[in-house]
Amino acid sequence: MQQVGAQHLEICGAQVEFCVDTTIKAAFDREYQLHMLPNMTTTWDNEYMNAKQTQKFYEKIWQNTFVSGLA
Repeated sequence: MQQVGAQHLEICGAQVEFCVDTTIKAAFDREYQLHMLPNMTTTWDNEYMNAKQTQKFYEKIWQNTFVSGLA
């Protein structure tokens, strides 16, 4: 990303609680500006929450702290 001069990243993906969360936090730590629209991720149901609840839970964590566009 640095080689091409990227400063802004658009986020989407699968496995909200693993891949997407790690990508967001690693990119934020590297000072990329992150943007994501609602419902651009997915995951599986787990023993605590269904997939939609997990997605919304993580979107609330990321909103206004790590990414813009989720409000």
